[in-house]
Amino acid sequence: MRDRFNLAFAVLLLAAVAAVQLARARLHSQSPWQGGGFGMFSTADSPDGRFTRCILSGTSGEFRVPVPASLQSAATQLEVAPTEAGLLDLGHVLLSLEWVRDESSRSPYRVLGREEPPVPAERMLEVRKVRVEVWRTRLSADGTKLEAELIRSCEVEP
Repeated sequence: MRDRFNLAFAVLLLAAVAAVQLARARLHSQSPWQGGGFGMFSTADSPDGRFTRCILSGTSGEFRVPVPASLQSAATQLEVAPTEAGLLDLGHVLLSLEWVRDESSRSPYRVLGREEPPVPAERMLEVRKVRVEVWRTRLSADGTKLEAELIRSCEVEP
């Protein structure tokens, strides 16, 4: 009798974990590879197939910038389970940083480091708005190419 109870308990526990993980993947865009991972064998939607975009809006236009190294951990967490609160938090942090024009890289702007000397005002970007987006790659309907699909985004203004 005890063996049957233990077996039933294990089956019910696994079913509950699977149900919670599937619900989070559907309702909260959590990667099926996380939170129990029961969907990982049925989809290519892994954390490595997701990415975060940061777009700064200033007086001279919109600029896509990389996530600063100090915020990579927060961006990775958002890619796995993108929440509105997490996007807003990252947006507020990005808005609080000082951005300087960078001619030496592919990105037009970068974060001004704490130890750097002051730069001329004309090289600084006055950020008026930040948009944070989380995307995932998926196969096209005909299965011949990868496409980017927006999962969630938010805008933050001062």
